[in-house]
Amino acid sequence: MIEMLAAAANIHVVHVPYKGLGPGEADLLAGHIDVMFDNQGSAMPYIKDGKYKALGVASKSRIAELPDVPAIADSFPDFVYAEWFAFVAPPKTNAEIATKLSQAVADTLRQPAVAQRFHDVSITPVGSSPSETAALIKQQSERWNKIISQLGVKID
Repeated sequence: MIEMLAAAANIHVVHVPYKGLGPGEADLLAGHIDVMFDNQGSAMPYIKDGKYKALGVASKSRIAELPDVPAIADSFPDFVYAEWFAFVAPPKTNAEIATKLSQAVADTLRQPAVAQRFHDVSITPVGSSPSETAALIKQQSERWNKIISQLGVKID
């Protein structure tokens, strides 16, 4: 993410890779690094406690939980990032079974207690169909392949 922002803003940053958010958060809190991208669910307690200062959100627009924090997309329109999770099965799973499983997950996500728990950790449950999920995965793969190519990202 920081490399995407650096490219969009035409600035130089020193990217410090971490194996997970925990070590990055610890170094940010200790003052060993200056900035990081963190997910909303992890960052909100630190923001509320005044241990983090939110500089921008990576959504298309401002978010209700941080109304005074600008969306980075306001300055760099292509800079949008949203984490997503998918419920998947092996590729040869019978279509009828996949649809039933998908519907059961969607029904569960709509239950008020489940929806509230997701909201409490800053997650918006969707519950889409197998074809919608496949389309999202395809779209995201194409997007990230393009970004990886543009940034010249290499695997070590």
